Amino acid sequence: MAFCLDTNVFVEAHRSRYPIDMAPGFWDALVKAAEKELLHSIESVYDELAASKDELADWAKEHHDVLFRKNDDAKTQVALVELGQFLNERKPAYRDEAKEAFLAGADPWLVAYCKAHGHVLVTEEVEAPQGVRQVKIPDVAVALDVETATMLKMLRALGVRLVSG
Repeated sequence: MAFCLDTNVFVEAHRSRYPIDMAPGFWDALVKAAEKELLHSIESVYDELAASKDELADWAKEHHDVLFRKNDDAKTQVALVELGQFLNERKPAYRDEAKEAFLAGADPWLVAYCKAHGHVLVTEEVEAPQGVRQVKIPDVAVALDVETATMLKMLRALGVRLVSG
């Protein structure tokens, strides 16, 4: 079991909590944990990060090989079918545009990958169990029996300590 990070973990950390230029210890901690195979993310998340063409994209490119794994393996494909069935059978039903938006990004791959490989999905998204306008990762994760955690919970579990230099 390892932690597998959603795009929003990287984005929110960089934009609002731990900017790369101000909190290099946070980013170093992610890389060190990835080197120990305690955390990683998937190629689909990398694609979203790289598209931003900013300092975070540069950081992701620099650490691509240690942090990001291919996510189109056979086990993930099987879990992706299960995820699709959930989206189509869920009550209350998601709006079609909500399902299309969810399926267009990294999120379904992330949930399916975590399901297939027994990883904890780390996201800053909040559940909306009765929502129909937007598919939320935690709701899909619950339906597929995928454990989730927040970034803070992951950092505590990894024993990360951010100290001032």
